[in-house]
Amino acid sequence: MAHFLQNLLTASLHGSVVILAVILSRLIFQKTPKKYICMLWLLAGIRLLLPIEIRSDFSLQPQFTIPFAKITSMKWAASIPWIWGIIASLFVLYSIASYLKLKNKVQEAIR
Repeated sequence: MAHFLQNLLTASLHGSVVILAVILSRLIFQKTPKKYICMLWLLAGIRLLLPIEIRSDFSLQPQFTIPFAKITSMKWAASIPWIWGIIASLFVLYSIASYLKLKNKVQEAIR
């Protein structure tokens, strides 16, 4: 459980760096076609979903680790993975519900 929490926090921090890079690149490349911007967001999403870390000497992401000893000493640290799982499940349920709602709206649409 502790290993899961450490991986989750590290992946979230690295994902936030990638999201910040995508936002900055959108500001710089405003005339870029939208499909390339969507590909950048896809990279950010993949980074958030991957449980492994890809390391390189030429990486833009700093090498940082979370001091996990401070986190495990907290009383509520054991409930963090459960809270994360509940919130992730709610996002999945919301995504499915919004997909089905949109599918019903456009079911009789004509091209």
